Amino acid sequence: MQKIDIRKVKNEYRLKAKEYRASLTESQKAALDSAIFQNLSSVLEYDGAKTVLCYMSTPSEVDTRPIILSLFKQNKTVAVPRCIDNSRDMEFYVILSFEQTSKRTFGVFEPDSEKCQRLRDFRNAVCILPG
Repeated sequence: MQKIDIRKVKNEYRLKAKEYRASLTESQKAALDSAIFQNLSSVLEYDGAKTVLCYMSTPSEVDTRPIILSLFKQNKTVAVPRCIDNSRDMEFYVILSFEQTSKRTFGVFEPDSEKCQRLRDFRNAVCILPG
């Protein structure tokens, strides 16, 4: 059986997805983002979670700002990732507003570790990943 380098396959899929997202008009992207948000809202695990871990989106990704704003309004705990310097690891920090974030690694908004509390209890939590 021939061995497949999964990294190459993943990179090919990432490139295709990136090209597709770049081809969308602003209104097409907004409609798809809205549909994803509506679908997410109907998932029981999401609805029942006390804590939601969510990425901070870049312009080419599904816009997570409306999702996070909705979570704030529902008084759910919202935690977003912060890259650990000089490593490939990240930690999640609880944010109460977008003002507690700023652009850091790769130009992505991350929480200010001085102003935010690190999340240590992951019980009753769901995680939203880009993909």
